[in-house]
Amino acid sequence: MHPAIPFITETIWGKLNEIRPTRPACGRIEKFLAKSAWPSAGPIDNDAEHVFPRLQAIIGAIRNVRNDHKADPRKTVAVTIIAPGAEATAVVEDNRGLIENLATCTLTTAKAGTAAPKDAVRVTVNGDCEIFIEGLVDPEAEKQRLVKLRDDLTKQVAALKGRLANEGYVAKAPPKLIQETRDQLAAAEAELAKLIG
Repeated sequence: MHPAIPFITETIWGKLNEIRPTRPACGRIEKFLAKSAWPSAGPIDNDAEHVFPRLQAIIGAIRNVRNDHKADPRKTVAVTIIAPGAEATAVVEDNRGLIENLATCTLTTAKAGTAAPKDAVRVTVNGDCEIFIEGLVDPEAEKQRLVKLRDDLTKQVAALKGRLANEGYVAKAPPKLIQETRDQLAAAEAELAKLIG
């Protein structure tokens, strides 16, 4: 925020000098922030760079479902995460507290092969991690929503297959667009298979 609000940043800088006179990222500590060098970036943690986007997607998915169902933001909900493989499960387990705090939930499990809880809203993250959020909806309403989603996906799959079967489209469309259509078809078929299965 410096120099946009210099009086505040200089005051904070002075307090930091009292509390923590040595700060490695800042280099040599000056008495005034205006005379200090820009802090240097520390080493990049490649593990964190890999883990953070997955956590961000999981927390975002839970929050989005809560918002979609107009859940009370202070109400803690039970969440079951079925993560594929030991690595994904370890990421969820190692960051259990972070997920629970930021998504206002109680994480009941995070193991592959766990049975899905009944009467829970299901959402898929990154195409492989399944999240089940309990206590948000009426079971009958959720059943109708899933039927509608299945019908929509069935129509989408049929439309994409029809587009790819059209020789004129395949001959005239750019290869990039054809590949995008194939990718959309594969994603829709995978989502439909999970709903049917």
